[in-house]
Order: sequence, then structure tokens, then C-alpha cells
Amino acid sequence: EDEEEEEDEEAKGERHANVTQVADEESGGKVSEVFSGEVEELMEEVGKLVVAVPIGSRDEIDKLVHSMMFVVDRAKRTLALPEPFDEANLKRLQFHTDELTQNGESLKGATTDVGARKAIGIFEKTLGHIHGHTERMRFRRWSPAAQKDKVAEKISWPLVFAVFVDAAVDGLLVGLAFTASVGTGWCMSIATCIEMGFLGLSFCASIRNMTTSKLKQCVFVLG
Repeated sequence: EDEEEEEDEEAKGERHANVTQVADEESGGKVSEVFSGEVEELMEEVGKLVVAVPIGSRDEIDKLVHSMMFVVDRAKRTLALPEPFDEANLKRLQFHTDELTQNGESLKGATTDVGARKAIGIFEKTLGHIHGHTERMRFRRWSPAAQKDKVAEKISWPLVFAVFVDAAVDGLLVGLAFTASVGTGWCMSIATCIEMGFLGLSFCASIRNMTTSKLKQCVFVLG
């Protein structure tokens, strides 16, 4: 027990040191008054937790912990200023909310312990799924926009010529194969379709990296 207490003290000291280091290394503007208010509320909840822990009420401790998790999320939003949910995301959340309502009805209709445990497990899973959706959308919106590489707008004519010649030769070979035998022609056609499919994907990707003009991309790919 003494060793565990020593480890807890060391871990506590490391966490405190890490927090202090992060606070010292942060370089940026001052935090808003809203964020400061969130921190004050968070510390009030911490004080309540300090009082609740010696009492040993599992429900009260769990309630305070989840309350602090919500305050932390809200404080993060004051720092990041995420955009509102768009229509597509709201539709997804509405769908899962309706699903949660159905889960709740099933939970109300449970008549046995086994059925209740199963129903509340499903309800919890759906609830966690909704929370996961909000987290993923939030962090995706907070992440910096990817930098797009500049396109040189220079067409590689040797590549274009080589692909066009290859397609023409393949067409000639398919025609000769059908002239020799229908079965051979079909085999040659299927093999050529597979080969041209992979070549087409590579060619499209190459053209897309050469120019941003949609017209040029369509002309070269469909030509």
C-alpha cells in the first residue's frame, strides 16, 4: 500500500509538472473572460469532488466527474470557436436521436433484469455513438485546413501520347483477335478492359496533378 501511495504521489507530481510546463510554454493571446468563468466553475466542481470522495458515494462522485467532463468540453469550445453544425450533420444527429428514443421505449418496456441490462446497454451504446459523432465533427472542424500543393499547369505531352498510342494499339489487337476467333477476341477484350482500367486510373491521377482546369481534365481523360 505504501508503494502504491508513493506511485500515486509521483504520478500526481508529474501531472502537475506537465500542466505547469504546458502553461509556461503556451504563447498566444490572453484567454477570454468566458473561459476564465468556465475554469472557475470547473474548480468549484473539483471542490465538491474533494468533499464527496471521503463520503464514498459512488453516484455523487460519478455525477460530479461527468459534470466536470461537460465543463471541460464547453471550455474547449470557448477556445476553439467551432462552427455550427451543418445540415448534413444535424440530419445524422437527428437520426441517432430518434434511434435513442426507440431504445428508451425498449428500456421502459423491459420486464426482467436480463432484458433491462441488455436494453440499457443498447441505450448506452447509442448515446456513446452520438457523443462520438459530436467529438469527431468537432475535432475535424478544429483541425487546420490542409495545404493544397500548387499545380504547375504543365501537361506532360509524352505521357499523353504514350497513353493514346497504347489505347489505339490495344484496340487494334482486339480487332485482330476477333478476326482470328470470336473466343480469342472476347478473352482479349476482357484482358484489355482490366489493363485499361488500371491505366486509366493512373492517367486520371496524373492529369489531375498537372492541371486544375476541369475542361482540360475532361478533354484528356475522355478523349
